[in-house]
Amino acid sequence: MRILLITLYYHPDRGGTPGVYKDLCESLQEMGHDVTVVTGFPRYNIKNVDRRYRWRLWLTETIGGVRVKRIRTLRLPRCFPAARALDYVLTALSLFVLALFTKRADAAIVHAPALFEGVGAMILRRAKRTPFILNVHDIFPQTAIDLGVLTNRTVIRFFEWLERYVYAKAHCITVHSEGNREWILQRHEAVKRVEVMPIWMNPDVLKPGPRQNAWRSQQGLDGKFTVLFSGSQGYNQDMKVILDAAHQLQSERDIEFVLVGDGTQHDEMVQLSERMGLSNVRWLDWQPDEVYPMVLQAADVVLATLKGKVQTPVVPSKIISAMAAGRPVITCAPLNGDAPKVVERANAGFTISPGDSQGLATALTLLSKNAGLCRQFGANAREYVEEYLDVRRWAKAYVELFSAMTASPACAEPSQPASSVILKETSK
Repeated sequence: MRILLITLYYHPDRGGTPGVYKDLCESLQEMGHDVTVVTGFPRYNIKNVDRRYRWRLWLTETIGGVRVKRIRTLRLPRCFPAARALDYVLTALSLFVLALFTKRADAAIVHAPALFEGVGAMILRRAKRTPFILNVHDIFPQTAIDLGVLTNRTVIRFFEWLERYVYAKAHCITVHSEGNREWILQRHEAVKRVEVMPIWMNPDVLKPGPRQNAWRSQQGLDGKFTVLFSGSQGYNQDMKVILDAAHQLQSERDIEFVLVGDGTQHDEMVQLSERMGLSNVRWLDWQPDEVYPMVLQAADVVLATLKGKVQTPVVPSKIISAMAAGRPVITCAPLNGDAPKVVERANAGFTISPGDSQGLATALTLLSKNAGLCRQFGANAREYVEEYLDVRRWAKAYVELFSAMTASPACAEPSQPASSVILKETSK
């Protein structure tokens, strides 16, 4: 089967989405399918771009056996909402043009964070008869509304209309949690089918390793209880609750906070930590891909934080990465969201209310004094990933969806959605 993936970000872009798609595409390729990725040139969370990506308008390369076709897109200052929106529109247009000049696929997966890629996919379906799955990781525009990024009622109404239109035209929508599935079905009666495809991981690539490793020694963390946050530091993430907890734990000399990554809120949070005089917090840039497993393995506990305003169900991929590495997780996020549910279901750590720095500090203190509990949480986390979140399982599930789409373009609702099966299995 010829499969097309259309996405803004792909390896070597950094963050959860590029890594998740890389694992999926390579797994599909290993299963014998012909996979092509249509994307832009690397730019997401990358400071130093490899020279082979410079001064080119388009490029075709092979990564992990997967054909990757890239096209140059404009890079507008995304710190301004209007520029960010225009950037999404122009990027989606560029990807659509490249997809038009790509060999026809039997089915496509479209990642559309701001929905515009979905419009291109609809046109592509008419032009090349390619049915598509819309893979929704963040429910836009609701997330932007919750965070106060979108406030203009006219703009909000436009995006809500676009959301309804694109969702209704997709042959199938896939989401990463049951909460997201329920959210969409409750608000979009015209949607044909929504399936849960959780955040997956290749357990053969990211696995447990020795806590005392070269990276830990290089960073001078020997003898330290290392609290890790690794990922995007943007509007959704509540970095302040981490800094507040660090402030409360300054007297605990053996606890060290290591914050890895970058994002729109990074500089502001670095300045805040300096004003707070936090000697137990260190900020690091994104680490190389070959080093990242050691970063996770060197951690004693991994944090995943979300602001209380984020009411849409969200499961940050950093949670699954930490669990694959056999490390306990503490979420500081809305308790009715799906991120805490994953941690609770796996018995992989603690779940704290959003903004509760005191609760976070208390949980960290408990773990720092109980190595046995850390090991047990970590072992539970790894077992859960191996049993339920192996990428190969979900690559097969996607192939089943593709087969249903090509056999029946209407993509009729099955008698028992896959998400129902997932819930029954994972609740055991």
